[in-house]
Amino acid sequence: MTNNHEATYAKQASVIMADIAKLNEDLKDVLGSAKDAGFNPARIRKAAREMLMDTDKREKLYEAEHQLDLLRDALNLTTTTRILEAAE
Repeated sequence: MTNNHEATYAKQASVIMADIAKLNEDLKDVLGSAKDAGFNPARIRKAAREMLMDTDKREKLYEAEHQLDLLRDALNLTTTTRILEAAE
């Protein structure tokens, strides 16, 4: 193995890193536009990640979220429960 081979890998890696940096800027612009339009960028980012997940992983995530929602209800952390408590 020579330094020329290593240099080739470094050049390839730098091209990919430049592409990633550009894509990150594009993503930042899209999320900024969404925020300016009144949308929640964190929620959009989360939904976009879920869109990229395989089905099994997404189903496990949704089950975990469901379990967390049940725990929130049990701990009276939900808005509906708080409103009902205030009315009592």
